[in-house]
Amino acid sequence: MYSAKTIAQWFINRGVFDVATIGGKYITNLKLQKLLYYAQGCYGAMKKDYFTKIFFIGRLALLL
Repeated sequence: MYSAKTIAQWFINRGVFDVATIGGKYITNLKLQKLLYYAQGCYGAMKKDYFTKIFFIGRLALLL
C-alpha cells in the first residue's frame, strides 16, 4: 500500500505534466484533497474487508 504523500505527489506530478503538455491550470490544495478523498474511497470499495472491521470501545463502535 502506498502512503498518502506518495499518492499526492503522483497527482501533483500528473497535474504539472498536463499543464506543460495540453495547458490548463495547476492543481489547487482543495482539488488535491478531493482527489485523495476519492482515491481512499476507491481503495475501500476495491478492498472488501476494508469496512468490515468493527472495534467496540465502551458504547462507541469504531469502523477501522
